[in-house]
Amino acid sequence: MALENIQFKQGVVKDGTRYTNKGGWYDSDKVRFRYGFPEKIGGWEKRGNSTFQGICRSLNQWAAIDGSQFIGVGTNLKFYISVGEAYNDITPIRSTGNINNPFTTTSGSTLVNVTDTGHNAQANDFVTFSGSSAVGGIAAADFNKEQQIVTVIDNDNYTINVDNAASSNAGPGGGTVTATYQINTGSVDYTAGVGFGAGFWGGTQIGVATTVSTGTTSNSASTINASSTTGFTASGTILIGEELVTYTGKTSTSFTGCTRGQSGTTATSHNAGTTIQQSDTFIGWGNAATSLTDGQQLRLWGKDNFGEDLVFNVQDGGVYYWDKSTNVTSRAIPLSTIPGADSQAPTIVTQVLVSELGKHVVCLGANPFGSTTQDPMLIRWSDTEDPSTWEVLNGNSAGDYRLSSGSKIIGAIKTRQEIIIWTDTSLYAMSYTGTNFVFSFSLIAEGTSIISPNAAVNANNVIFFADNENFYVYDGSVRTLPCTVRNYVFDDINISQRYKIFAGRNENFNEVSWYYPSANSTEVDRYVTYNYVDNTWVIGTLDRTAWDDVGTSVTNPIAAGTNNYLYNQETGDDDDGSPMIAFIESSDVDIGAGNQMMFIRRILPDIFFYGTNTTQSLDLTVKVRDFGSSLNQPTTDQTFTFQTNASNSGDTGSQELYSRIRSRQAIFKFETNTLGQQWRLGGIRLDMRADGRR
Repeated sequence: MALENIQFKQGVVKDGTRYTNKGGWYDSDKVRFRYGFPEKIGGWEKRGNSTFQGICRSLNQWAAIDGSQFIGVGTNLKFYISVGEAYNDITPIRSTGNINNPFTTTSGSTLVNVTDTGHNAQANDFVTFSGSSAVGGIAAADFNKEQQIVTVIDNDNYTINVDNAASSNAGPGGGTVTATYQINTGSVDYTAGVGFGAGFWGGTQIGVATTVSTGTTSNSASTINASSTTGFTASGTILIGEELVTYTGKTSTSFTGCTRGQSGTTATSHNAGTTIQQSDTFIGWGNAATSLTDGQQLRLWGKDNFGEDLVFNVQDGGVYYWDKSTNVTSRAIPLSTIPGADSQAPTIVTQVLVSELGKHVVCLGANPFGSTTQDPMLIRWSDTEDPSTWEVLNGNSAGDYRLSSGSKIIGAIKTRQEIIIWTDTSLYAMSYTGTNFVFSFSLIAEGTSIISPNAAVNANNVIFFADNENFYVYDGSVRTLPCTVRNYVFDDINISQRYKIFAGRNENFNEVSWYYPSANSTEVDRYVTYNYVDNTWVIGTLDRTAWDDVGTSVTNPIAAGTNNYLYNQETGDDDDGSPMIAFIESSDVDIGAGNQMMFIRRILPDIFFYGTNTTQSLDLTVKVRDFGSSLNQPTTDQTFTFQTNASNSGDTGSQELYSRIRSRQAIFKFETNTLGQQWRLGGIRLDMRADGRR
């Protein structure tokens, strides 16, 4: 039989059926196209054994004039400067003050109550105590360190966990204690906002909780006994199991004047130990919300370098400055408090960056002059090369401008000549003029936005970005980017967690990628990659939450995992010492229109091996089917292994394997799942012939 040379088309085509993409590739994982052929991507390794706290959403690497190399790491809990393998906590301080006898202990428990009137803290915040004495058998050293708040009871009380349990009920005690609070932590997830009929079904839970104390509470009881009512409002609504109950009064151990089964819930009996939680501001089905909110946004950071220094901000929060000339362990400070800062420095912004031309610190979505209220459409900039001067005066170039199309700025990215800005409805270009106006603003496109603040990337001064349903490119004008996996990707996104989507560049391979949480995941677990030279798309799985490309301080891209580690990407062949599953799977192959069966006697793939394993191999699974099987569910398969004994030699595997495959269509899947494997697939030759109609 004659050999048939099968040359699959470049890129993965996922939109449509396998048969419509006959002769192409249909699925992939951890594979890229280079020189027109699929190959396994590079591996990754941890950047040391140190970890950070929280989920990282921001990475920024740079090098100082003296050769010092830094990586800024922003998580939902903290902001770090990484030097080498160390993570130095530079999270700004919110407040510092003295409190008297703040600690109350419970015998046998590591949970300690802290009393600090008007603390303005929230669960998961960090506070550092100093100057405390021992309380309840807990040593002073167990108090005098950084602590993370466990629960917020009310505006004056919260709890912490110490290392060792108390030996007695004691307190309040501790003497005069200095409490230093870091800025409030952020959420790891997005939570839905409140609108008409929206909100927590059963009310907004405010954190304080207790339990039913004794026996069984009947479904008609007007008094409900509790272990404690400390922290609960004098009257209000409580949630017990799935029942909402209103109460008109309370004692230290009971809720009185209870009305059962409120807001459509069912009055039921409750056993001792059942959780009781404050649950006011209840929004029932068909009821209008008392207020409209955007929900609790996950913690995102804006960041940029001002020379050797770092300026960064909490999205829709404070803006901060870290001075390289200080100790690397020194904390960042509010931009408004840097040396020489005037009284007009912004204090709340959506995003901060530094213009390439003029070196202005630019704050988007900032509070206006003389106000502490954020204007989500206002852009302000400092004097040229001066982050301390914001007041607009004759002789300086500080200024502001308010965009008109949209209701809020979502995000921005720099090019060499422009700053590209997305509102929720439009796309703007901010251009440096060097005149008295400093910057000009032009509306590029309306009806176009961005799916998340970090869903844009600059590759060779061309901007690639994604909205809720398409990929785009901006190089002076906005164009939709044709995508062969568009429907698959956008149908797969968990849209409720869309702000976790981010774009990353891998310049050495001419790639831009979008990492996103899939429909069944609340965290980033998938990616889609576009090669802007070859115009090919691939898809795959990878749990990364932030990315930064090769730069002045790192020779490989760096990325953050969900396990609190940073990784050097494109390093080695493996998944940090474990095998990396990588595969590419074809669409259908048949003879003609599939009218006849085909008989495949031999398979001769062209494979280039260059991994580190002394035995390189690649598995080929051939999936076959006839008319009677589902188009997307092949009925049977056969697996073959192609192997070479070469190591790092660029050995080409072209061995032939004998098969006796008889089918109407065939699908070819090439896959590796062992250590030290690296390969590039060329063509495939089949020793095949037509073999009848049935």
